[in-house]
Amino acid sequence: MNRALCLLFALSLAPTLLVAQSKVDQAVQKAEEQLAKGKPEDAVKTMSKLVEQNPTSAEAYIAMASLQQRLGNFDEAAAVLAKAKDAVSGAGKAEVLGAIASLNLAAGRTRLGTRSRRPSWRQVRPPSPPWPGPRSGCRMPPPPS
Repeated sequence: MNRALCLLFALSLAPTLLVAQSKVDQAVQKAEEQLAKGKPEDAVKTMSKLVEQNPTSAEAYIAMASLQQRLGNFDEAAAVLAKAKDAVSGAGKAEVLGAIASLNLAAGRTRLGTRSRRPSWRQVRPPSPPWPGPRSGCRMPPPPS
């Protein structure tokens, strides 16, 4: 009985999820067409309307940020994703955090390849005690036989 109710509930939600996804896909396709026609302002308006209509959809925010990134507007893309981080919850938040990391890599906002503020291991490691080297007159004991 429980399985039947769960199945019925899942099937009742499926059209809603498919409609929401198709809205995102339709808006992205329309924005792509507008970009192809050389109208980036209209594409941004289309994606902005999508985000307004779906304020808790991670896909909508990520699509908007992706468009801004393609247009070279990294600051606007970062602002969209920052807003998404607060608006989205659950698994969608993980997608948004991944998009933020990708944007930071694309924009060169990482500390990879730069000097870190932490001291290197050479600065942290205590100096080693003087070791009597082979020329210091000390002999190593013979290996055990």
